Amino acid sequence: MVIRERNDVELFWTLNDALRPSAAIEEITNRILQHLARFNSTIVALHVRAESDWLEHCKQWENIKDGIIRDNCLSNTNNLVETLTIAGIEPGSTIFLAGGYVKQELMSNPILNALTKAFNVVTKEEILQGFNADVLASRREYYAAIDFEVCQRAPIFVGNSVSTFSALLLMMRERRRQLHAEPLRHFHYN
Repeated sequence: MVIRERNDVELFWTLNDALRPSAAIEEITNRILQHLARFNSTIVALHVRAESDWLEHCKQWENIKDGIIRDNCLSNTNNLVETLTIAGIEPGSTIFLAGGYVKQELMSNPILNALTKAFNVVTKEEILQGFNADVLASRREYYAAIDFEVCQRAPIFVGNSVSTFSALLLMMRERRRQLHAEPLRHFHYN
């Protein structure tokens, strides 16, 4: 659906505003946010894409032969610590890492490992009992919905400019900031 008229935009936001998470997703989202609040530091929800499916997507995205330059898919992904610091995210801040990551990946992925040295990086695995890579793989969309709610409610959200997940969050948060003067910060790292 291409939104062309003002009425279409208003309809989109009316429909979007009517959506509510299920009780189960709401409960887990609240549990995660309460856990993050215990750290007594700046809380940032970060939607970084560095998984193998994203790397493959970027290869295809950047090689579309239509004359449009698409070189931002992985921009700054290797410099996340520097990018976040330049944007005012203080070292030691608590970062909730949204996406399909478990603690083992934080240690083995050089991009994510660098984050753990500068920030207090928290994954769902640390908060949710019984959560692991197998559980994540079997219920990927369910946990994506939880990530979406956490990212929507966090005081600071940092997303990926090519990701539709991040794009919708950035639009929703900016709309809330403008309409309701909510003190939200949000930007994309690339």
